[in-house]
Amino acid sequence: MDRKTTIKGAASTVLKFIIILIAAVLVGIIWLSLVYLIPISDQSIHVRESMRILDEEGWYPVIPYVKAFNNVFGLYADSPGILDNYTDGLMIELSVENLEGSCLQKAMKETLPRYWCGFVGILRPVLLFLDYSEIRMLNILLQMFLVAVLAMQLYQRKGKVWCFWALSMYAFLTPYVMGLSLQNSTVFYIGIIGTITLLRWENFWREKRRYLYLFFLLGIVTVYFDFLTYPLFTWALPLTVWISINRIRLREYMRDVFLTGVCWILGYAGMWAGKWQAASWVLDLSYSDILIGRINLHTGHGEEAVSFADNLAANLCKWVNIQIACILLAWGIWFCMILVKRRKKELCIDRCIPFTVILCGSVAWCYVMRYHTYVHSFFTHRIYCTALLAVLAACICMSEEVETEALFHIMVPRRVWLSGSVGVMILALLIMTQCKADIVIHNGGVIPRHILLEEGSSISEIIYPRYNEIKELSLGVAADGDGGEYLVEIYDGDRLLFEDTISFSEVKEGKVYPLPVGLKTGRRELTLCIAVRNCENANGYVYVTDSDYSLTECSEAMVDGNPLGGQLTLIFGYRAVPGAKAALCSFLLAAGVVWLLAADLYYGATAILRIRRKGRADK
Repeated sequence: MDRKTTIKGAASTVLKFIIILIAAVLVGIIWLSLVYLIPISDQSIHVRESMRILDEEGWYPVIPYVKAFNNVFGLYADSPGILDNYTDGLMIELSVENLEGSCLQKAMKETLPRYWCGFVGILRPVLLFLDYSEIRMLNILLQMFLVAVLAMQLYQRKGKVWCFWALSMYAFLTPYVMGLSLQNSTVFYIGIIGTITLLRWENFWREKRRYLYLFFLLGIVTVYFDFLTYPLFTWALPLTVWISINRIRLREYMRDVFLTGVCWILGYAGMWAGKWQAASWVLDLSYSDILIGRINLHTGHGEEAVSFADNLAANLCKWVNIQIACILLAWGIWFCMILVKRRKKELCIDRCIPFTVILCGSVAWCYVMRYHTYVHSFFTHRIYCTALLAVLAACICMSEEVETEALFHIMVPRRVWLSGSVGVMILALLIMTQCKADIVIHNGGVIPRHILLEEGSSISEIIYPRYNEIKELSLGVAADGDGGEYLVEIYDGDRLLFEDTISFSEVKEGKVYPLPVGLKTGRRELTLCIAVRNCENANGYVYVTDSDYSLTECSEAMVDGNPLGGQLTLIFGYRAVPGAKAALCSFLLAAGVVWLLAADLYYGATAILRIRRKGRADK
């Protein structure tokens, strides 16, 4: 009877999830269809003003430099303050375009069938009354209001420390970017509103595990509005708070982590598949090839494979900035003071393992989506905010008093955590010394001119290295035959520092060819020379950009002393030794993660010993 009841209850739950998903797909389609009845176009006054602002600022302006995008990507590669104006402009264009066909066909959007573009349902009516600058101002105010609401809720429920935790969450996301960029705001709104809802009706969600439905809905809403920025935030933020406000056993924590994760994934994947299927029916198109292609592209299994190490470096370098350093330093000082002043002189580590799983979730996401999160690291790096919040939450929970002795607690004695702290600091210092930032600076892959380079001639330019070590340098070259080769040389004055050859057979179709330079430059002025030799029935070409797409690393290219009005299409890959700011950030980040992992190991070892002792006592 009990088994039948369990099966019946599971079947009922699955049915409810299916009904919710189908209803969400229908509501999403109806909403998008209805907003296309609103009379607006790209000639509307607020739309024209919005596009004027975006055109003036450029695609990727950097804050707080307040410098417009000048067609050079990666100029501030280590900055987290890059606005995604390109995507904001795309969002506005998609919101006001009026394609041929019915409202239903417009809602399915032949141009972007893999995204729901749910933001259209908000932006299209809003653009009737507000332009982009006014939307930004309201965006800033609304975000500040929601952060304040969450901080007040946590203060009332858990105390003032958790209030500062909520404020730190917003600071980690780079608030001046969040307020000015619509692209980066959607996931933030979903995550923080979901967390506020969870706290506001905590008892309701706890009863009969209704919180699982909430996480299912969060996954659905995320894929409906998001352009694949840092979607895991909508799972990790409310889950971190949920773990923090509940005092239960480890297996119940892990059950919650697993079940909420499964529900979120099912909602996310189910809603995405719903758009794909609906678009296939309405537009009479097959997207199976596109689907496979996008998966291969985002996961890095295609020609442009990206290693996880490169992905990790590209995303973590965005966390090296003064605001992160100050916040982490403040939390580090607070935690050290707690350890010194703690009366009980023991730390409770019951919730460290579930927080570690949340931390690993962001790492796993970046591993699976490593190409996408590598290319778009200037906004996808925010996914690691969830990992950082999990570490801070774990440290706060360690310092809290145990509310009841009825549960299976593992406390760390004072002598253990004192010696462990020393080990953590030493290991964090060792990790810090190994951290070197790989910084890539390029001109955005702009289509260049092909310059014929005859044998006996050479093309050259001056290089002004920005950092002390050039790890890699890429050249745009092409050839129309197999015979011949390029000779690439780098000089420091008259002294030859680097020499390599590129066979014509390797670049017949034309490509950006990477050279593993590995030069310690000392930021000295260098000269790059390219010549062709041994070419009989083939011609060699080099890529030269227009003067508008210039890098500060290079001078104007010259052929036999004659200027070309542009530069060689180069990609600079630097390896930079961290300065004081980067070293501090690296040390604090490493210390937090190592501390959490050490607590996990101690918990596991202690739990195993207790179980063995109990087994011996029973015998």
